[in-house]
Amino acid sequence: MEEGFIALLVGSGFYQLCSIKGPQDALPAPPPTLWWKAAPPAFSATSRPLPIPAAAAEQREGVTQYSFEDDVKTTTMNGNKVYTFTFKVSDPIDTDNSCAYTDLFKAEFWTSRACQKRTVVNAYINGIKVTPMWDARTGVWRVAQLNMNNITAAGATVGLELDATSNCPTLRSLCNRMGGKCVYSLFNKKRDCCPVGENLYSLTSGYDR
Repeated sequence: MEEGFIALLVGSGFYQLCSIKGPQDALPAPPPTLWWKAAPPAFSATSRPLPIPAAAAEQREGVTQYSFEDDVKTTTMNGNKVYTFTFKVSDPIDTDNSCAYTDLFKAEFWTSRACQKRTVVNAYINGIKVTPMWDARTGVWRVAQLNMNNITAAGATVGLELDATSNCPTLRSLCNRMGGKCVYSLFNKKRDCCPVGENLYSLTSGYDR
């Protein structure tokens, strides 16, 4: 398996996407509909790994109030590109769901395995530098300790500084695993709510390479 997940994945009919399990639970190439809502396929060399929580978790898009805005701010620092994602807070799809008004603790991003450990040299939470976490098994980058709620998350930011000399110096190369789409998951502290979302900024005509 050549590709893996970046930080920024149950009930009947949904995958559990909150920590790492073996390749037998891999996801297929994304169909026209949301791939994380599809039936599980047989594993193949090109399938995607499926993170699994300790307990059943909700990962439907919109099950919590948190997601990223479509636009991503691009700046340069120390010769490296810094891509800053902005959180938005919206009404949950099911106000009776236990995840509807949960906290926001961690962001994870899926990336190509080519984007090895030194690719994301720094992460930033509201402009404050923190240490990102890399999972070499899956290519997941994590930014934890967000410690936000529906008040403090609105307009808050998470930035990723990419090493200009690495295999993945741009957002598009970082998210190459999904064809340039940045697939992310936003976790609560209990890890029982981790909705999956997509950011298409690096595929837009205004994308700053």
